[in-house]
Amino acid sequence: MHNRKGTGGDIMNNKVLFISFDSLRSDYVAGPNKKVNLPNLDSLCKNGVFFKNTIVQVPLTVPSHTSMFTGMYPFNHGIRDQVVRTNYHTPTIFDILKYKDFKILGFSDVDLLKDLWFFNWNYSGECNLKEIKSKLKEIKNQNFFIFIHYWGTHTPYQVKLPPKNIKDIISRFILVFSSLRKWSNLLGKISTLFWLYRVNRIREMVKNGDNNIVEIIKEGYIKSIKEADKFVGDIREMLSKIGILDDTLIVITADHGESFNEHEEINSAIGNEYEHGLFLYDNVLKVPLIFYQPSKLAPAEIATPIREIDIVPTILEMLGMGEELITLNFDGCSLIPLLGKNANPKRTEFIYSEVVRKIQNKKIEKRSLRSERYKLIIDFIEDKREFYDLKKDPDELNNIYNRQKTEIALEMENILEKYRIYDKDKLERERVKSRIKKLKLIPTSSEKIS
Repeated sequence: MHNRKGTGGDIMNNKVLFISFDSLRSDYVAGPNKKVNLPNLDSLCKNGVFFKNTIVQVPLTVPSHTSMFTGMYPFNHGIRDQVVRTNYHTPTIFDILKYKDFKILGFSDVDLLKDLWFFNWNYSGECNLKEIKSKLKEIKNQNFFIFIHYWGTHTPYQVKLPPKNIKDIISRFILVFSSLRKWSNLLGKISTLFWLYRVNRIREMVKNGDNNIVEIIKEGYIKSIKEADKFVGDIREMLSKIGILDDTLIVITADHGESFNEHEEINSAIGNEYEHGLFLYDNVLKVPLIFYQPSKLAPAEIATPIREIDIVPTILEMLGMGEELITLNFDGCSLIPLLGKNANPKRTEFIYSEVVRKIQNKKIEKRSLRSERYKLIIDFIEDKREFYDLKKDPDELNNIYNRQKTEIALEMENILEKYRIYDKDKLERERVKSRIKKLKLIPTSSEKIS
């Protein structure tokens, strides 16, 4: 099952197509909540390497992608929220591969990612198959890294709101406006307005406990995943027709999962944003991760918990840059040792995730640590702790912190405290450095112009 073809240095690819889905839960792709056939994702899981327990470091689009592409924890790369408040540039995989003369292209419908100056990812257009195909044909004979961010699995998904008012009825045609927005700025603005209306309406209905609303939301979510699956099939067919499918490593993952209010998140969510970005349960932390290239990788399903910060080191080793990983400042590590006949499926380190941000002027500081079996969540602002036995309670519904404070719980708590101290010290050092830099820009009295 864990065989792979060749060693890290032998797995030579010079073309990578990386798809990041927004809000895609692992258990809806391959798990207990998978309700429909997904022929393309199923095929990639079956014929590729599927990491079924991949944990993101932040359940929020911008900081999650930053961890994903820098291979670093958020307290080291400095991006904690959707709004970037730093001028510090941490090298990304885009920088590394540009230095190696790879052609870098990026496609996304999301302004949040389009405008990230520090990504250095050469934004090339919206997530449009025709546009992607055109660019692919231009660079098919070059080394390339293509990043595609697929937004269609984000709230409000393909939800058809119960028609309780005229806006609900009109909002059902939102997809029509969306498809026409590139032809008209007015239609684009109408699309955005009704998109926001649908998102807020869903949150309002969940907050009010409307009958069957959660099931309606899940149906819309599943429909959006079916559309995402079709997109994957179209991309694979496109690579095949261009003649580069066998030469291309396809990587599929997500920036975070999605809550359906399983933990009654709506009751404490700031601004009713219960879906992701405020909590650290597995419904938002666990995402799919697939590496697919049958000509170079033997099929495998890996149950060992791994981190999104391990993705970049793995890709670089597969590109023959394994020796260079030593000199790069990653917090993550290559997953190649988990593959092969002599693979060691056990990893001793804990996996860290966080939500450290400010929303509506309220500070949030939640940090979590997990082993293969146990998970600790600490809310440092509210001084609350949650401890779960994931083997007995995979849905994290039974907090045993006060009843079963085991040695492992205390160890995890000590580690999180150390992470926090390191984080705070680093933030203070950055503030001092920033202040010194500003002071250097102020001329001294002898330098002032009279």
